[in-house]
Amino acid sequence: MRFAFGEALLTTKLIDGTFPDYSRVHSAGNDKRLTVERDAFAMRSTRLDHSSERGRAVKLALSEGKVILSVNNPDQGSAVEEL
Repeated sequence: MRFAFGEALLTTKLIDGTFPDYSRVHSAGNDKRLTVERDAFAMRSTRLDHSSERGRAVKLALSEGKVILSVNNPDQGSAVEEL
Protein backbone atom coordinates (compact mmCIF):
# COMPACT_ATOMS: atom_id res chain seq x y z
CA MET A 1 0.00 0.00 0.00
CA ARG A 2 1.32 3.49 -0.80
CA PHE A 3 0.19 6.85 0.50
CA ALA A 4 1.30 10.14 -1.03
CA PHE A 5 1.09 13.37 0.96
CA GLY A 6 2.45 16.22 -1.14
CA GLU A 7 6.09 15.30 -1.72
CA ALA A 8 6.09 12.59 0.98
CA LEU A 9 5.53 8.95 0.09
CA LEU A 10 4.77 6.25 2.69
CA THR A 11 4.95 2.60 1.62
CA THR A 12 3.82 -0.28 3.81
CA LYS A 13 3.11 -3.97 3.44
CA LEU A 14 1.09 -6.59 5.26
CA ILE A 15 3.14 -8.96 7.38
CA ASP A 16 1.35 -12.23 8.00
CA GLY A 17 1.98 -13.57 11.46
CA THR A 18 1.03 -13.58 15.11
CA PHE A 19 1.85 -10.38 16.93
CA PRO A 20 1.77 -9.51 20.61
CA ASP A 21 -1.04 -7.43 22.06
CA TYR A 22 -0.24 -3.83 21.05
CA SER A 23 -1.38 -2.42 24.39
CA ARG A 24 1.16 -4.64 26.20
CA VAL A 25 4.05 -3.71 23.87
CA HIS A 26 3.49 0.03 23.54
CA SER A 27 3.60 1.99 26.77
CA ALA A 28 0.35 3.85 27.46
CA GLY A 29 1.84 7.02 28.91
CA ASN A 30 4.58 7.53 26.33
CA ASP A 31 5.60 11.20 26.24
CA LYS A 32 8.69 10.77 24.04
CA ARG A 33 9.02 12.45 20.67
CA LEU A 34 11.59 11.82 17.95
CA THR A 35 12.41 14.66 15.58
CA VAL A 36 14.91 14.23 12.75
CA GLU A 37 15.97 16.45 9.89
CA ARG A 38 13.95 15.23 6.90
CA ASP A 39 16.58 15.49 4.15
CA ALA A 40 19.30 13.80 6.23
CA PHE A 41 16.94 10.95 7.18
CA ALA A 42 15.75 10.53 3.58
CA MET A 43 19.30 10.46 2.21
CA ARG A 44 20.48 7.82 4.69
CA SER A 45 17.39 5.62 4.40
CA THR A 46 17.62 5.77 0.59
CA ARG A 47 21.26 4.64 0.70
CA LEU A 48 20.29 1.70 2.90
CA ASP A 49 17.34 0.87 0.67
CA HIS A 50 19.69 0.57 -2.31
CA SER A 51 21.99 -1.75 -0.36
CA SER A 52 19.22 -4.16 0.63
CA GLU A 53 17.09 -6.65 -1.25
CA ARG A 54 13.47 -5.83 -1.81
CA GLY A 55 11.55 -6.89 1.25
CA ARG A 56 14.44 -6.54 3.70
CA ALA A 57 13.64 -4.30 6.64
CA VAL A 58 15.63 -1.22 7.58
CA LYS A 59 15.95 -1.26 11.37
CA LEU A 60 16.06 1.81 13.60
CA ALA A 61 17.93 1.94 16.91
CA LEU A 62 17.42 5.00 19.09
CA SER A 63 19.76 6.29 21.76
CA GLU A 64 20.48 9.65 23.37
CA GLY A 65 21.15 12.14 20.57
CA LYS A 66 21.30 9.72 17.65
CA VAL A 67 19.36 7.40 15.37
CA ILE A 68 21.08 4.39 13.82
CA LEU A 69 19.57 2.84 10.70
CA SER A 70 20.81 -0.59 9.65
CA VAL A 71 20.13 -3.38 7.19
CA ASN A 72 21.52 -6.91 7.20
CA ASN A 73 21.63 -9.00 4.05
CA PRO A 74 23.24 -12.47 4.20
CA ASP A 75 24.25 -12.26 0.52
CA GLN A 76 25.46 -8.65 0.37
CA GLY A 77 26.58 -7.97 3.95
CA SER A 78 25.33 -5.23 6.24
CA ALA A 79 25.12 -1.45 6.11
CA VAL A 80 24.74 1.15 8.87
CA GLU A 81 23.89 4.85 8.72
CA GLU A 82 23.87 7.19 11.70
CA LEU A 83 21.98 10.46 12.25
